[in-house]
Amino acid sequence: DTKITNATKIVKKVQAAEQDLLVNYPNLKLYYGGENEDTAESMQSLLKVFSFAILGISIILLMLFKNIYQPLIVMSTIPLGVISVIWTFTIHDMPLSFLGSIGVVALAGVIVNNAIVFVDFVNHSRSDGESNRESIKTAASRRFRPIFLTTITTVAGILPTAYGLGGGIDPFVVPIAMALGWGVCFGSFLTLIVLPAIMGVADDIGGIRKAIFHRHKAVSSND
Repeated sequence: DTKITNATKIVKKVQAAEQDLLVNYPNLKLYYGGENEDTAESMQSLLKVFSFAILGISIILLMLFKNIYQPLIVMSTIPLGVISVIWTFTIHDMPLSFLGSIGVVALAGVIVNNAIVFVDFVNHSRSDGESNRESIKTAASRRFRPIFLTTITTVAGILPTAYGLGGGIDPFVVPIAMALGWGVCFGSFLTLIVLPAIMGVADDIGGIRKAIFHRHKAVSSND
């Protein structure tokens, strides 16, 4: 009865009791088949798909920004979305099932959108003559409203499906909608806080690297 429990919870209980059984019966072997075996195989396939998705996003970002460090900054927002999904499923006391993991893969392609908009605005501000720090401040102030509005509209369109508002609840769709909806919501909020700080740190590191390079070049010229 899926209203009472699910295969994931049952397997965890069996695994918890497995250690005691192996102590008393060292020759005992347990094999997990059925839904658990199918889920494990599906998760392995999903991991490959997720790797290809990350690779595809990385290639597009490299073509867009024409450097390495800014795509890395944008990609750093994906873990923020994953953290948001973990919080969501923990609060709702739901296991991160295979369908929920599909939502995480979809989230990876959505959560980077706000970061792309932010970084692109920073680049335009710097091309107009603003300093590194001022360009980050400008982007944080002027891009807040568009990012907030797009996030709210996305969440408002997805979460009714997760909670079955206006219709029945489909157990196959709920984990995907839950991961995608709340992942975008919390992930975008964290992005607005963390992304400017990451860009500031990256600029500081770049400044230190340039200072060391110029100092080394000056010493070499004097020699």
